[in-house]
Amino acid sequence: MNPKESLPKDIITDINELSNSSLRLLLEEILNRIMKSEREIYLSSNDDYANGYIERGLGTPLGKLSLSSPRTRTGEFRSQVLPDRYKRDIDERINIMKSLVSSHYNPNDVSRALRGMGMSYSPEDMEKIKEDILREFRQWNKRPIPHDLISLYIDAYESPVGYDGEVKKTSTFTAIGMDFNGRKDVYGIYTFAGRENKEFWLNVINDLNNRGLKRVMIVVTDDFQGITEPINAMYPKAKRQLCLVHLLRNARKNFSLEHYSFFKKQIDIIKNSPSEKEGNAIFNALLDTLEPFYGKYIDYLRENIDCHSTPAGVRIHCNFWLNYTLFKLIL
Repeated sequence: MNPKESLPKDIITDINELSNSSLRLLLEEILNRIMKSEREIYLSSNDDYANGYIERGLGTPLGKLSLSSPRTRTGEFRSQVLPDRYKRDIDERINIMKSLVSSHYNPNDVSRALRGMGMSYSPEDMEKIKEDILREFRQWNKRPIPHDLISLYIDAYESPVGYDGEVKKTSTFTAIGMDFNGRKDVYGIYTFAGRENKEFWLNVINDLNNRGLKRVMIVVTDDFQGITEPINAMYPKAKRQLCLVHLLRNARKNFSLEHYSFFKKQIDIIKNSPSEKEGNAIFNALLDTLEPFYGKYIDYLRENIDCHSTPAGVRIHCNFWLNYTLFKLIL
């Protein structure tokens, strides 16, 4: 049974939006790189010249993608990776590119993805596009990132990926940050076959630090195994928060439907509480009410969850458990 089938529709929507947001950013990068390579191939055999880019939106099952479509002076060039004119349904191509991201850009999977999109280039040109994608990804995943971030959110999704002829269940993690200008970007993609551990998270956090991230206000994650110690060691002044979507999803699994409905309503009140003190008071009262029924799970919540707040005017409009009341940022 699909675990999402047992969840209320509002929670399913939130979970999908969290995953789709990061995937949209990644797919934009893939499509823009493919289109750029296609124009280079076209110009190598046509008497034409590059003429910049035109910004366009592309509707997909994940939401609208913002793309930079390459142009030429004659206007004769058109990317094969985009749908035909006036055709907006590209579900199959998007699914193929999602599998490419999940495979962490494995060369064989890149080749398979390009063939699956029905592109009619020669084998040599397809090889060029593949190498351009791989080179772009390696550079992109090692590029410098901001020194300071308001938030760092680590998202995850699972998929089967082939390794040397064997299919393994693989987790793909995306590190998404928001800078002090309100810009959101994906700063890293990491995969792990099996269950993540402390060593894996040490490598991820060290990679972000080595590429420039030295200070972060808030780190938002699910309760991934082994992640807490590396984050606390590298960013000891950061507020650590569990993702609200994952909190509600886990609560739905542990509470009865009646108690879950009560819990969710109280969380909505806490999110809009005027102060951190009041939010924690409501939360502690909520745990006291539910403790006689769910002692072990309530102990877990007491140990791992509390109410934090963010500076006035810096409220982050996303599915994280963040308030907008005063928070003393220590820099």
